[in-house]
Amino acid sequence: MNKRQHLESQKKTPTTAYICWALLGTHYAYLGKWGLQLLFWITLGGLGIWAIIDLFTMHSKIQKHNYIIDRKIASLGKSGIGDFITGFAGGFIEGFLDGLNDDKRKY
Repeated sequence: MNKRQHLESQKKTPTTAYICWALLGTHYAYLGKWGLQLLFWITLGGLGIWAIIDLFTMHSKIQKHNYIIDRKIASLGKSGIGDFITGFAGGFIEGFLDGLNDDKRKY
C-alpha cells in the first residue's frame, strides 16, 4: 500500500461517526482524538450538553478531518521529484506515440 492509499484509508464518513456517537459516544476515538474522547467520557459528554452540540457539529468535524487528509494527499504530488520524472516521461512517451499515430494517418 502506497502513501496515497494509506491516507485515503484514513478518511472518515459522517454515517460511521454518528453511529459511534450513538454507541457509547466514541466519535472522538473514531477521529483519532483520544484526549478529547477521554474528556468526553469523564464529563459524561459535558453532562449531555457537549453530546448534543456534537450531534449538530459532527458533519463539520468530519469535513475538517477529511480536508486535512486531502491536503496531505495533494502535497504528495507536488513535493516529489519522482512524480515530476514520471509525469515528464509519461508525457514524452504519450507525445511520441501520438506522433507515430499521426505518421500512420499520412500514408
